Amino acid sequence: MIITYFGDQCFRVESGSTSILVDPTSNRLKGDIILRTSVSPNEIPAEKAEITFAGEYEIGGIEIQGWQLEQSNAKHLATVYAVTWEGIRLVFLDSAKGPIPTEILDQFGEVDVLFVPTGGDFLSVEDAVALTKKIEPKFIIPYGPKAGSDFLKKIGQSAEPQEKIVFKKKELEAVDQKVVLLAPYNS
Repeated sequence: MIITYFGDQCFRVESGSTSILVDPTSNRLKGDIILRTSVSPNEIPAEKAEITFAGEYEIGGIEIQGWQLEQSNAKHLATVYAVTWEGIRLVFLDSAKGPIPTEILDQFGEVDVLFVPTGGDFLSVEDAVALTKKIEPKFIIPYGPKAGSDFLKKIGQSAEPQEKIVFKKKELEAVDQKVVLLAPYNS
């Protein structure tokens, strides 16, 4: 599996010839499945394999669960997603701006890779660290204005920004917990 960060909230996760694109920032970026974590309540998915709302989905053997968050901004619906693909559980908290209800956290199950927004309009560094400790993922991919030194210092780890992360399921078994900083990819 290959994970690439494109800046803002945009990630691409690839395995073989299949890819999932989360919150694309450009029409040039393509993915077989597109997840949008923040949309207008009236928005209609533009593509066949574009998921914009809470629910359970299965596309090409990839299982996706989405939960809508209660947020103060009624202009946009915020959704968090858990994706199970090739036995790897990825959780995207891209639109989280505050604590996530325990009933949603409990449904995440065992998380291998957690994408957690920190700082700015997202979770505070303290909330992001507390959430990470509750979820206990193998890989933590923080992003946002406070993803670097602030988050790393609070969680007690260090990491150098990488262009992408490449791993296999069996490699996750040997990891206790690791923070991975991804530098935005410039295409």
